[in-house]
Amino acid sequence: MKTKSLLVSGVLCCCLFAASLALAESAKKEAEPYVANFSYTPDARRAPGSGGVTFTIGSAVYVSDGKTTHGADWRSAPQFAQLNASLKEGLSELFAAKGFTVRGPFDTYDLIPYSDKKQIDFYLIPTLELFATFKDTNVETESAGFSGKVYHGTGTIEVNGNLTVKLQEIATRELIWSKSIPIAYTFPYDVRFPYFDTGTRPFDMKLIINDMAKGLEQQYPKIMETLSNLIDPEEMRILKRQAQELKRKKGY
Repeated sequence: MKTKSLLVSGVLCCCLFAASLALAESAKKEAEPYVANFSYTPDARRAPGSGGVTFTIGSAVYVSDGKTTHGADWRSAPQFAQLNASLKEGLSELFAAKGFTVRGPFDTYDLIPYSDKKQIDFYLIPTLELFATFKDTNVETESAGFSGKVYHGTGTIEVNGNLTVKLQEIATRELIWSKSIPIAYTFPYDVRFPYFDTGTRPFDMKLIINDMAKGLEQQYPKIMETLSNLIDPEEMRILKRQAQELKRKKGY
């Protein structure tokens, strides 16, 4: 009888372990990174150089808030791995389509050669702010057979932010012009993941950050098109004259 009890206990332990591994593998698959493709193609193009202003595009600055994303930072998430390069390429395409000259890319301001700086009018810096907030959250602990318990969470995630583009005079780094494009979208979430510790733990934002990246991917062309509508060649030429006057006053 004792041997039989030990055998049953062993079988139950094996089943519990196998079920736990299956749940862990399922959660891992759900959290598989979706690497978003942020693409933008301008609708129309002016003659190259017709804008009469030269730009270079700096690396993007990211702003987030760990409190609203439960400690997960989208800025370093693999889902957003292509964002910086896409912003540089998309902004270069946008300004080139307006007839402006775009030099670079350069990894940092310090790596722009002096010979290039003499030809560049404006240093463009894109800043992306994204804040994700859980709304109408419902958290339940469910039974999962031999494996014990799993967390089940449903609700809505609200994402808000801005894409801000700043133009600095290339030599003085004085701010000449700035525009912000608002970003707002929502998506539902419904996630389950294994309960291996004791007590209640908060949702891991990494499990739903895929949808956050997909949402921005869908919004991206519209954001860039809105920015394009705000870029006027005549205004840029006026700003160039103001920047040149500023540079003279600063002794450059």
